[in-house]
Amino acid sequence: MADRLKPILRPNNDPWDTLIHHTAFKEDSRDLTNEEVWLSQEDIWVQDELFNIVKKALESAAHFDNVAQFKRIDIPPTELDQQAPEAAPPAPVVATPGSPPAAVSPETPGADEEKKKSVIVRQRFRTPNWQLDLVLEQNDKKELTATTQTTLTSLDAKLAVPGLDLQVGQKSAAKPPVPQVLAFAAAAKVGEKVRLQKAVPLTGFAANLDDLPLLVKVTADKSEPALKAGTVRQRFRNPNWELEFLIQKTEQGQTVISPESKLTNVNATRRTQSLAAAQFLVRQGDRSFRINMLGEWLAWENFAPLQQSFPVLDVDANPIEVDEVFTPYTSPIKYLNAIQFPGGAGWEKCNSHRTANLVAKSATQFVEPPKEAAPPPGGQPGMTPGGPAGPGALGSAPGGIPGPGGPGGSASDTSKTHNGLVRNRYISVTEQVRHMPVALSLVVEQAHMQDLLTAVTNSRLRIQITQVQWKRAEGIKIGPMVASGSGGPEGPGSIPGPPGKPGGPGSIPGPPSGGRPGGGIMSPPGGGRTSGSGPASPGPGSTPGRTSGAGPKSPGPGVPAGPGYGTPRGGTSSTTPVDDTDPNLVEVAVYGIAALYERYHEWFKVTDASMNSLRDAGMPDAMRTKLTALKKDKESKRDEFVKELAKVLDKDEMQRFGTLVMSYAESGPPKPAQPAAGGAAEQPAPQPPK
Repeated sequence: MADRLKPILRPNNDPWDTLIHHTAFKEDSRDLTNEEVWLSQEDIWVQDELFNIVKKALESAAHFDNVAQFKRIDIPPTELDQQAPEAAPPAPVVATPGSPPAAVSPETPGADEEKKKSVIVRQRFRTPNWQLDLVLEQNDKKELTATTQTTLTSLDAKLAVPGLDLQVGQKSAAKPPVPQVLAFAAAAKVGEKVRLQKAVPLTGFAANLDDLPLLVKVTADKSEPALKAGTVRQRFRNPNWELEFLIQKTEQGQTVISPESKLTNVNATRRTQSLAAAQFLVRQGDRSFRINMLGEWLAWENFAPLQQSFPVLDVDANPIEVDEVFTPYTSPIKYLNAIQFPGGAGWEKCNSHRTANLVAKSATQFVEPPKEAAPPPGGQPGMTPGGPAGPGALGSAPGGIPGPGGPGGSASDTSKTHNGLVRNRYISVTEQVRHMPVALSLVVEQAHMQDLLTAVTNSRLRIQITQVQWKRAEGIKIGPMVASGSGGPEGPGSIPGPPGKPGGPGSIPGPPSGGRPGGGIMSPPGGGRTSGSGPASPGPGSTPGRTSGAGPKSPGPGVPAGPGYGTPRGGTSSTTPVDDTDPNLVEVAVYGIAALYERYHEWFKVTDASMNSLRDAGMPDAMRTKLTALKKDKESKRDEFVKELAKVLDKDEMQRFGTLVMSYAESGPPKPAQPAAGGAAEQPAPQPPK
């Protein structure tokens, strides 16, 4: 797991195994039940996807986008309505008394038909610098033309639109059409929209733009200095850096990235960044190489040359992709405090304010466990004697943490299986889907919180976010410098600090020691102390090493240092931390409801139509006569239908005709009940008790 989420760390350098929930089966468990196998697999699936969310958030922050490539974005419906106003009705003609009626001017023949035939299509594309509002006109022959209503706008309030040439192509499974060039003149002033100079027919382009999307990229920027003959410029950007590659051929004919290519600091928070910590992975198909920068610190909007060349393949046939290689210092996600779900952390630690008052349910596909006559004394089923929960310590769910004794099984506890797997784990259960509360707690850079929330939303678990809490990570302290080697005052692997601050980014912020190992979900507002008087105590999700009361706060042994601090120049490493915190770090807790869907079930039924099809397929009459017993109004699931089929056909007949019957039996989802003659829906016949 450490390699999967590298370079994210655990608080207090805790082992990753403490974060993962393991199912420990008892020694006397000879035969596992279907329920226990299902629940243990579900624990694996949920944990794996929650870890995958963190990994996707990290990859999103690391990925570089090609600045020249436009991305399609949606136009707000309200803006579309404003761009296409309804035609105003013609003004009424007022006749002067006594004058003859005004003559109606004849319109051009076929003008109305031409207006009806042309269709206006609007699409919006965007790069980090420019926004293209493409207006296409489609005639009755489905031919597209980029009209002069197409505009280009600068997204930088300080930058006017320069003269740009944009290339428009189309993604196609067959032979793609010839790309067309849209030419835009330079804007006269900042903030001005520039219109397309002349209409451009998109010859050969398909009108189905949803299935065959348009591809737009910048091919020429007239504001940039002219390049040498044979040199190609490509820019890539992520939230921290912009890489400008100048690709050219050497005298020996080899294609390389020129040493004159440059790296620019475009950090979203305008932070000075370390060049020595900047590492990038460049890929072309299966081939990849790393770029390690040389230098010390780079201020915002300043650039530094690469100072070395890198051989590459032909960029037209092998597009370049770039990702930043994060280290513990540069990673936007510093710590993974907790991943919680009912099967591992318990029901009370996974719920937000919106779901804390809901009752946990078990899955309906399993047989209900036998119910005891009375719950164990002192609490609800699933809790040992000890009393109610407290009023909300840090890290607890709304309503507090379990009272003395905590959650756990008892002799009459039916909320868990024989091997301790939690049965009651769902908010709601239907035949198609089960909803489970989940929660994440991490320490991240504030500028990258949206990367985390986007990864949660795009998860395969289909998580609906119910609550997000964040606060400045004040408990994270600065510890000693971490160097990749040993030696003098700035040993191998250490990075000198920025001007005015000792040490450097060989170190990262580390939480103080103490507190509950593992950290966890933050408490709702108002938490942090137990009821009554006395010293404050950290809750199950408190920031490690920081109590909610006053007192000294110290880092744990071996905790790495924070950015810009650590080993001073000319000095030796000190274990005394600087009393400071990283103002860019926040502790964020995300609560959500994960949807676990059942596999789609096919339904089968033998009908008159399927019997006729079987006859035409050559099935003997004797076999079809046996199938008459399967003709009924109700559909059956695949497994049920196969069992019923095996009752009317013997083993040899099943081998010969089973697949044929399944092929011609009517299949699909169950049909809803049809209204009866009186108008009310027919109700299914009551089933006998099982």
